[in-house]
Amino acid sequence: MFDWNQTLTAIILFSSAFVHGVADFAFALVALPLLSCIMSLTVALPMIAVCGFLIHFVLLVSMRQDFKFARIRTLLFSPWNSPGNVSSF
Repeated sequence: MFDWNQTLTAIILFSSAFVHGVADFAFALVALPLLSCIMSLTVALPMIAVCGFLIHFVLLVSMRQDFKFARIRTLLFSPWNSPGNVSSF
């Protein structure tokens, strides 16, 4: 049998990924309201989180030569970025 819920889910996720590719944000903003119409939020939220992670992982792999990991490491582990330091806000 043909399942319309799976087809609609695929169309919604594809269109949300397209909007994310064009606007560089808003994957969950597009997907969550539409997916909540056809499934429960306990299913839709983890699905959106996994799909969003996969989208960003694919982007990271495809643009890995453009990343300067030394600069990212400096930003992540610099002294002003410590959790106890509130003066950086």
